Amino acid sequence: MSEMQFAALVLTILLTTKLLVLPRQAMSNPTMSTSRWLLAGGTALLGVQFLLQYTLQLRTTGHVSEAIMLNLALFIPCSAMFSLAILYLQRRKRQPHRQAHRAARVGRGDGAHSHRHQGRGRR
Repeated sequence: MSEMQFAALVLTILLTTKLLVLPRQAMSNPTMSTSRWLLAGGTALLGVQFLLQYTLQLRTTGHVSEAIMLNLALFIPCSAMFSLAILYLQRRKRQPHRQAHRAARVGRGDGAHSHRHQGRGRR
């Protein structure tokens, strides 16, 4: 059991390090940068959880209830950070499409405001 926790600790440290040393292109976009920091924070917190379980030996000594409380205390913020990072990335993906669609509507003159004004003028 302790070998698996040590392997998980090493993997989360490597993943966090990889997220922290991403190239400059990821840092130029604020949405990508925010999502990168959220992912790095989530994996770092996950590494802290594995480190605490490994050093305190909660599972190997039979303190399962303490291990579960530690999991709950740290997995919930980790999953929230991961979810927010994914939402930021999805928002970034939709923004160029939404802006292009909005520009096309305004260019045709059929935006929401133009419909209201055209309808009032005909009555």
